[in-house]
Amino acid sequence: MTMQLSQKMSIEFTTTRALFDFFKAKTNRTLMVCVSLLFLEIKILKQRAW
Repeated sequence: MTMQLSQKMSIEFTTTRALFDFFKAKTNRTLMVCVSLLFLEIKILKQRAW
């Protein structure tokens, strides 16, 4: 009983971990694009201000 439960838990944990890593990778890419665009905007605004 306990063995089966822990096995099921570890499988679910592995699946959740894989999904989490996948979404994290996607989010990181999106975040980097957003940050790059933000820096670009700031550079343009600074140039316009001066």
